[in-house]
Amino acid sequence: MAITWIIFEFVGTLAFAFSGAMVGIKESMDLFGIVVLSIMTAVGGGILRDLMVGNIPVTIFKHPASFLIAIILALVLSIVYRITAFSFRKNKIFKILFDISDTLGLGAFTVTGATMSLYMYPEMQYVAPITLGVITAVGGGLLRDIAVPKRPVVLYADIYATASLAGSVILCAIWSLGYKFEAEWAGFIVVVLLRFFAIIYKWQLFKPVEK
Repeated sequence: MAITWIIFEFVGTLAFAFSGAMVGIKESMDLFGIVVLSIMTAVGGGILRDLMVGNIPVTIFKHPASFLIAIILALVLSIVYRITAFSFRKNKIFKILFDISDTLGLGAFTVTGATMSLYMYPEMQYVAPITLGVITAVGGGLLRDIAVPKRPVVLYADIYATASLAGSVILCAIWSLGYKFEAEWAGFIVVVLLRFFAIIYKWQLFKPVEK
């Protein structure tokens, strides 16, 4: 894989591990629960991605850095929270930090999922990479929300999986023109901007039933 892929994999792991640990703290989990939720969020989508493309053993077993990042980050965040007694549950800073980390993770893993497919199966230009981009991006968050439990963001949130889908499409389109580096960054930027704008302006897809 190119160095850009490694960078996005690291960013995605760090961002999702952070968001998973924050949710664990907010839900008053013990240290073990926080670590598990951090790991689940950080590597869940990547495991699904690897299984779908037949990349066995999955990447995290061959290169366990993602496990270590998630564990260390969860431990550090838990200790900082305990020492400072900062209330994520009552302060708006929780939502801000969560939205930022979750959006960066969504964008980064959209890129790693789509590009892994394009590197491994270059003859499959669209359906496979777009599918894997979305699954990698939303898989960890989906597992996190199920474990809490709460309504999965991917199914109810304002423009979440849709942002990943749009980023994957843009990435594949530019990649097909031969601009691989530009494609990865364009896909990431599209996801991040769409998600942030959706949060700020409360964009939502059509719902047949309104409350």
